[in-house]
Amino acid sequence: MALIDSLQFESLHHAYIIEGDATVLVPEIGAFLQNAGITIVGNPDYTVLAYETFKVEDSAILKSLHAGKSMTAGEKKFFIIAATSVAREAEQSLLKIFEEPLAGTHFFLVTPSADVLSDTLRSRSRIIRAGGGFDRGEAKKFLDSSPAERIASIGKLIKSHDKNESSAPLRESAVSILNNIESLLRERTDMSKATGETEAIFGEIFLARQALSNRGAPTKMILEHIALMLG
Repeated sequence: MALIDSLQFESLHHAYIIEGDATVLVPEIGAFLQNAGITIVGNPDYTVLAYETFKVEDSAILKSLHAGKSMTAGEKKFFIIAATSVAREAEQSLLKIFEEPLAGTHFFLVTPSADVLSDTLRSRSRIIRAGGGFDRGEAKKFLDSSPAERIASIGKLIKSHDKNESSAPLRESAVSILNNIESLLRERTDMSKATGETEAIFGEIFLARQALSNRGAPTKMILEHIALMLG
């Protein structure tokens, strides 16, 4: 189902977390608002912000923009934040904004996986899932599997995407998988006692996520590399 079919402008929530490919979803959100009569070109109350990682300093900019007075007659403001990941410290700032939004303000956080965000932040938002990646339960099973079983899981994921044209892009699903795996690994790891091998795994996940930002990235090979790195 297209995002535009999942939203009702008349009953628009103040904050959404939307899973999926930002290159697809950001224009789709814009189209949805345009169809509702909102001007998105040259409109100071329509803001799109894009980040690899949304950090504390970025949340400070968002907070400042949010606090500014609406410049249009409709007195509505729209913020689309596309972020591959959100720093833990920045989540606290986002939470404060989502908890106490100004009247007529709406936020759309577009990210590969909502599951890596804090429960509190997610509870303040409505979540729309594009699907196609691993949820946390599947990521846990992936982590606890043998290397051969992980490789088989990746093969099944590739075949599933090949058959289902309506699913989220494979590259975006791969980022969702990496985010959930990293989140679970950090929960299981005492970083003050982390070994060089553990730090290397986190480094490889970071590099894999960067590589997947390239549309021509060999997604299957990247996921298989991480699957083997996990031991």
